Amino acid sequence: MTAAGGTAAAERRKGLFAAWEPGSPHTRDRLVPVARTGARGFRVTGFLRIGLHSPEQAADHLAFLRDAAGVGLRVSWRGSLDGIPDDPFHHLDPPRDESGKAAWPVPARPLLTLRRGPGFVLVEDGRDGTLTQTIVDRPDWVAALTEPTLGCVADDALSPEAARSVRARADQGLFAAIGDHWLALPVRFRYASS
Repeated sequence: MTAAGGTAAAERRKGLFAAWEPGSPHTRDRLVPVARTGARGFRVTGFLRIGLHSPEQAADHLAFLRDAAGVGLRVSWRGSLDGIPDDPFHHLDPPRDESGKAAWPVPARPLLTLRRGPGFVLVEDGRDGTLTQTIVDRPDWVAALTEPTLGCVADDALSPEAARSVRARADQGLFAAIGDHWLALPVRFRYASS
């Protein structure tokens, strides 16, 4: 490798943020290739005011923050959460106002994570400053936390059984209601190398 090639690769790893258009699909198929380039994350274009005026858009954007963290990518974004309490989201990358000030401290690492095992999930929660680990093994609760269609879903799209499971996990701080939408909060690690 030439010196110039090595320097360019080091610069990509050190500070590259790819542009991201709000509302773009954020499937693993779209996120992993960016992580494999050595990019550090995404820079969302524009100033985003997400709130209860559009709960679907708000839930989708917050799901994007969660999913990007799951493949090791940061998200730099300017905007605000209008009418949405921000406490449940402090484990994700915060919005910055027009002056660049972050709405909450940028987490050094995800503070609420989920790792899937055979028939169970391990939830690690460090949001209050101490790490607690909880094994969830009830099949309906595991499904609520791992089923992709339940990660960001409208309330009226839930079956009665799924609604009970999601609401029970919300009581534990693992789901958040955004208007008529539910958002799974734990970051599920899906490494880009796999």
